[in-house]
Amino acid sequence: MSEIQMKTGLFGGPSEKRALILNINHLEDMNYFKAGQFISWSLLHGGNGLLYMSSQLWDLLTEKETTTEGDISEIPDAEAVVNLEKLKNADEHQYKDVCQELGDWATNCGCPELEEGRIEDKSLSLRHLIRYYLYYRVKPAIDQFVAGMDNVGDLFSNTIKKNPAAAFRGVMCATTKITAAEFKSLYRIDWSPEGSAKYYDKKTPYTH
Repeated sequence: MSEIQMKTGLFGGPSEKRALILNINHLEDMNYFKAGQFISWSLLHGGNGLLYMSSQLWDLLTEKETTTEGDISEIPDAEAVVNLEKLKNADEHQYKDVCQELGDWATNCGCPELEEGRIEDKSLSLRHLIRYYLYYRVKPAIDQFVAGMDNVGDLFSNTIKKNPAAAFRGVMCATTKITAAEFKSLYRIDWSPEGSAKYYDKKTPYTH
């Protein structure tokens, strides 16, 4: 599945922190949807998931609340990275001038408060701008990708979103193997009556 993140043009950014990027051709050809389907099929058949996904994008997808500014390096847009680094590194004497320089850009990103140049709003502005580039700017691609995942077993809505921490570590972006107990916690199984042939058939996947 790493080929989907590295070679399709659907993802961008650092090789270990990939984020979705918006491409109208891919959107109209439903390629994000297809990628979501492939990822779900892989996971449900014991294969890899999104091994190189941006942890910030993951938090936004699973609606995890965070108050940190975020990691600028995960943004797959070189110009935005330069502007955000300039904003982040500006001290109290430089901040107003930097805000005036970047005001129009920030407003176009949905962050008009930057033009007011209040140093006390610096962290909030950085958080909003990072979220814009990782999530809001590419929301059509994200929605199509998630719909593709849900098209195969409702994997995102019924499993990943309800258990984001376990899914992130053990299924989607694993660097360590998930335990049998953790895997079971991701699902709610409706078993056949105990003693029936189907009961043992359904328990078989947990024994491998």
